[in-house]
Amino acid sequence: MKKYLIILIISCFSVQLGIAQTQEEKKLEKEESKKQKQIQGDQQFANMKALIKSGNYIFEANRATAVGAGGISMATNPNKILVDNEEVDIDMPYFGVIRAGGGYNGNPGITFKGIPEKYEVSYVEKKRQIIVRIIFASSTETHNAKLTIGKQGQTNVLIISSGRNNITYSGQVTTIKQKGFH
Repeated sequence: MKKYLIILIISCFSVQLGIAQTQEEKKLEKEESKKQKQIQGDQQFANMKALIKSGNYIFEANRATAVGAGGISMATNPNKILVDNEEVDIDMPYFGVIRAGGGYNGNPGITFKGIPEKYEVSYVEKKRQIIVRIIFASSTETHNAKLTIGKQGQTNVLIISSGRNNITYSGQVTTIKQKGFH
């Protein structure tokens, strides 16, 4: 009987040591995985920064949200914000209230082609975000576009216009070559 009791006690300690090692191994694996994700995230952010610094990229929206309205799929609506060196080509459909300076008779979208009044890039290293601000004017109104670009290219665009309610687009920034423009 004492023999079985001693074997049982030794078995319990062995199991606990085995579990402790497994927990330690899991902790190490988790830390290693976290480090790998950090390295991968840093590399993705560096790649996206390089793309934006190159001045040759395109944003295409997959969703638009106007003030006071629900989200609208952009799957069947051609749209783009194309940056090609100093020139910007913007052709975004608009869904919302036009207060002044335009109308639904012609092209109700937000369009511009040329060198914008202001093009500025800033980096939020801690959040791994890139902020691009583009200020441009059409014949009747001024637009302020803010692109918030994540490390993998996921992007939110807020356009504030002098004659329209704000509109937000979400989509992806990619290279121009991926979309066949060059």
